[in-house]
Amino acid sequence: MKKKDTIPQLKLGPVNEFIAKMNRPGFVMLITFYLAILVLIIFLVSPKNANLVIQPDYEHFIFPEEVHTSIQLTPRYVYNETTQAVKLTHNVTTTTQSTFNELNVDPRLLIERFMISSYLSSNRMKYFSDRMNYQTKITHSYVVDGGEDFINPETFYTVTKYQDALGVSHTEHSKETVMIDLKDRSLFSRLNTLTHFEGEGDTATEIVDLRVNFEATEDANNYTLGTRILLNNYTHQYHIDMQSWIVSINGTAYPFVGVYGHWSQSSYYRQTNVAFPKILEPEYVYCELHYYVPGEEDSSIEEQTIRYMVRIANLPNNVSTEPTYTDEREVPVVSTIIPWDRINLIGWPILIGVAVAGVVYYTTTRKKESSSDSSTTNNQ
Repeated sequence: MKKKDTIPQLKLGPVNEFIAKMNRPGFVMLITFYLAILVLIIFLVSPKNANLVIQPDYEHFIFPEEVHTSIQLTPRYVYNETTQAVKLTHNVTTTTQSTFNELNVDPRLLIERFMISSYLSSNRMKYFSDRMNYQTKITHSYVVDGGEDFINPETFYTVTKYQDALGVSHTEHSKETVMIDLKDRSLFSRLNTLTHFEGEGDTATEIVDLRVNFEATEDANNYTLGTRILLNNYTHQYHIDMQSWIVSINGTAYPFVGVYGHWSQSSYYRQTNVAFPKILEPEYVYCELHYYVPGEEDSSIEEQTIRYMVRIANLPNNVSTEPTYTDEREVPVVSTIIPWDRINLIGWPILIGVAVAGVVYYTTTRKKESSSDSSTTNNQ
């Protein structure tokens, strides 16, 4: 007698048995629940900001030991008569050099690889071509297209891999933040030097440690400007970050020549023949300079600042000549009590909120004290 074929029974787990016994509305609710969980997971793992740009976590390297890189930023504003628009192009120049050896010359260290990138005001990173296998001192040039929207580099990041005099490899990371925005214009004055005094009393002599100067010539369409930073002593450790702006008649500030991480053991900083179109109605040059030197304590850093402004019409045609100021402006005195002019739109609501809270607290406390006094009187 032939046996009947038997169909193997599929054993379901507890969860599957529960699903199999569900009616249609319950099944639909379960699918909806699963979809909601899936959407939640996608939301949690997705970037919170699709436009988020990851920037390197580098520090502002003030005093490199062996290899120094300075970054010069030279904007070119060009007016197009056909389109009646001004286009901006940034010329970026890096100079890498080594600390002088005992013979007072550059030891020409080998740079195995040099990388530079920049975060732009358009919220994107600009990566420049790597440079490899060259010896100090060396200069490289790059270009950032600012276009008609005046896109500016906001931060520069550098990675330098080099060999020291013994052939040992080292890698340095550094960041330079560009001073794009002209801030606190009331703090700028005609003071363009940093000084100190040697000697005491009536015999003390004022020594100029650093001086920054500008020059200007003009033609029918442009002003052509030059910049010089002159130091009294180049043999010590120092670090200079400088940014200038051209300010128009209506107060618009256009970022102009800047240099970051400047250091030289032999000569001053000089930049010449940078044109600025008259169509933008330039009136003033503003300059902010930060000068870093080693402090008196070990590993400490002393910072001094120049905030200088000068009318373009007062500039000489040579940086060796001081301007003839027609609108003398004294060095501003900054109040150390309450800087009401520096409190922003966030600060005011906080101050008002604190004041209101204080009034409410005082009023409530007085009411409680009055109620307590009245109860005591009634009990008596």
